Amino acid sequence: MQHRFIIEINGKKYLRKSSMIEIGEKNGMSAMGLTVSAPTAIGAELILEGKIKERGVLRPIYKDIYEPCLERLAKLGVRLVEEEEEI
Repeated sequence: MQHRFIIEINGKKYLRKSSMIEIGEKNGMSAMGLTVSAPTAIGAELILEGKIKERGVLRPIYKDIYEPCLERLAKLGVRLVEEEEEI
């Protein structure tokens, strides 16, 4: 999965890409299964551990939510690769 953003800073344009890399296992967990179930399970763990205090439907735009999620996903082998280039 890849997100691509064109941003402008001080009159210069940049292409910023954030790519999630995951390959499923033959006769095992699919990449889709892992990347959907793992963040859901991690979110539940963080709530149970009292690390997420907010309630309701939340977007992962807050550091106290996305940083521990990304750290735990990395331990499972799911990682994000970020790139930026001037265009």
